[in-house]
Amino acid sequence: MGDSYEKKTDFTDDMLSGCGSDGVTREEYESVIAERDSYREQVEEYEKEKSESLEKAVEELSIMDEMSFAESEVNRHRILSITMHHGYTDMKWKDFGDVLERVRKEPWFDYEYVFIEIWNSSLGLVTSMELNMRTEDIRSHIWYDVSGEDSNGDSGTLIYQNEDVIITYTGMSGYSNYYYINLEVENLTDETLLIQTEETSINGYMVDPLYSVDISPGKKAANGMMIWSNDAKAYPLESVETVETKFRIVNDDYSIRSVTELVTVYQKE
Repeated sequence: MGDSYEKKTDFTDDMLSGCGSDGVTREEYESVIAERDSYREQVEEYEKEKSESLEKAVEELSIMDEMSFAESEVNRHRILSITMHHGYTDMKWKDFGDVLERVRKEPWFDYEYVFIEIWNSSLGLVTSMELNMRTEDIRSHIWYDVSGEDSNGDSGTLIYQNEDVIITYTGMSGYSNYYYINLEVENLTDETLLIQTEETSINGYMVDPLYSVDISPGKKAANGMMIWSNDAKAYPLESVETVETKFRIVNDDYSIRSVTELVTVYQKE
């Protein structure tokens, strides 16, 4: 036992020396490790508190048939995207506003923008709102959904499938300079997965869409890759002929499960 510990001690000393850490005492090294572990625990507690608060908000907004959240960051701007589905027009906007106002006061709420989509299946309408949480400016749009159904009435086009997920393209919706490439993703595993995109291109040119979706085990999520800002100006909705991307599939502990090959999401006929 003593020999084993002594060898471990010698190995650690050699490792510190090899890393250019001459003069670092064992106490200093262990202090750094303890500080790192403490920081990890704080991050885990932060994520747990945030998740529980969002779940509580969803319960309070039980008037919705379905709701999903996605986080992203663009040019150092933290963004929270909320997608809701309902089949009727009696939306309790005051209830939603009250819940959002309460949630934004939580210590973990560090988003600069909140994007909200409300899909009304009965009317075929999508209402989109962009909230600037610093200035409290609100921009809203209403448009008809551009369905991805084919002439046989099948909903969407299967674009990728493996043992973990099924990904279906369901059409594009929005305006010329602000639109969504809509996807439905089914989680086939018994773990929560995070689905993101990388190396996305439109008409052969690289773009940086907003897309990051958490999906519970055995569930589906219908969200769109948001094309906005300079990307949407350069490649407006009516000009889109091809869309390609890779999908990054991430485990619940944020380790990468897999990255797909390049997938053709849309090809104009």
